[in-house]
Amino acid sequence: SKATVSVLNCIPEPHTTYTMDVTYGVQQYAWGKVGEKSMVAKLKAGTDKDFGIDNEGRYAEMWIGTHPKCPSEAGGKPLREQIDDDLPFLLKVLSIDKALSIQAHPMLEHAKVLHAKDPKNYPDPNHKPELLVAITPVSALACFRKPEQIAQFAASHPTLACIAPTDGLKALMAKLLAPEASALATAHEAHLKSLDAATLSKEDKWFMTLIGQFPADSGALMIYVLNQIDLAPGQGVFLKPNEPHAYLSGDGVEIMAKSDNVVRAGLTPKFKDAETLLGMMTYDPEALAEMALPYDGAASSQTYCPPASVPEFQLTMYKLGGSHPNTATHTAVNDTIMLVVKGEAKTDAGASCATGSATLFKKGSTIAVSGVAGSDKSGDVHIEGETVVFMAEPNTVKLSKQ
Repeated sequence: SKATVSVLNCIPEPHTTYTMDVTYGVQQYAWGKVGEKSMVAKLKAGTDKDFGIDNEGRYAEMWIGTHPKCPSEAGGKPLREQIDDDLPFLLKVLSIDKALSIQAHPMLEHAKVLHAKDPKNYPDPNHKPELLVAITPVSALACFRKPEQIAQFAASHPTLACIAPTDGLKALMAKLLAPEASALATAHEAHLKSLDAATLSKEDKWFMTLIGQFPADSGALMIYVLNQIDLAPGQGVFLKPNEPHAYLSGDGVEIMAKSDNVVRAGLTPKFKDAETLLGMMTYDPEALAEMALPYDGAASSQTYCPPASVPEFQLTMYKLGGSHPNTATHTAVNDTIMLVVKGEAKTDAGASCATGSATLFKKGSTIAVSGVAGSDKSGDVHIEGETVVFMAEPNTVKLSKQ
């Protein structure tokens, strides 16, 4: 079944609300944006007076949830103690300056096996389907291209003969991701020298960027093997287990099942497990078509849902003010996290929510959220509307509707 997008009406109604401010952490990784160029850093600094931005630090991810690696707090206590049950999702903001690794995430039963075998590199027994919505333009690699398209790249550049999928996609990936694939460095160099600045394709330009970031890494050739996608603000992509992907640049809100399991095999100095990745990928050149999440730019709200087989999460974006209604209501069917990524919001419960603030709405709450006029100081979020907030919660799509 496919991921879905629905558009909601923003109509205030009577309600009861129980809220708590949420304090979250940020992660610094080599691929994150530097200092104040990072949306993650600026969102954190907007609500935490004790957080100082290091202009040489790379701020990659904001984490909101109960994952033990970086658990959030609410009301001065661990978030886990303030909710009826553990949050099944992990909410993030990503600020991407350099490419993330070529990776995929295991299915639930496979995750349990990997965790039992290697808990150091697979730190929990959960699966990690994920969904990302762009808040600035995002570029990424996602799922396999059709073999005939890869063959066209190989035929158009003699220096790309090594990516010809003569024996199928799995055999091609085995060749590119094998430990001895570093021998392809000479092919990289030859291909780089063969490129003519006057006739560079989008893929050629990305190859030059990736080989500059990760010299002698065969992962750079994935630009010709995996689909390169560009998400405009508000557009999203759902990434189901076992599908290869890598984010390349931009800022986005990401939600996933509560896990940190990543199987990597390229474009990274981190632990690589090519054997596991090769054995788990679907090699489906049609997969991307059912995972793209379009965006109705005229809508005041939009809900991004994975298939009902993924019950852990969904994400709703509200645009308040500007050309949109200034107030929206949202019923928290389950415990819900609201994140303000642009402007300032206020709730009818009296909470003032600055840019970067996260708020817990307890199960059963009905929330009326309003934008605060003239509050937009972010300058980064390209989605139209004075205030932009996201609601993260478990998936409310019913199996009968799929």
